[in-house]
Amino acid sequence: VAIRPEYISLATKKPQGNRVNSLPARITGRDYLGARYLYALDALGTTINVETEASHDNADVYMTFETEHAVAVLP
Repeated sequence: VAIRPEYISLATKKPQGNRVNSLPARITGRDYLGARYLYALDALGTTINVETEASHDNADVYMTFETEHAVAVLP
């Protein structure tokens, strides 16, 4: 699955609903880019970059994305 970093959101609680996908993750790095933050996450052993306007102080978060922003990538 491929998702652009700007379509991923971070939440401290697991979101509810059928159209939102979420994975538990741990913030392993954070860079301030002026108006945005770039986070490095460890999600189930995979490093994922997330770009967001919100600042997160909790190390444990849920990365969330809507189904229509995901693209299946086949080998």
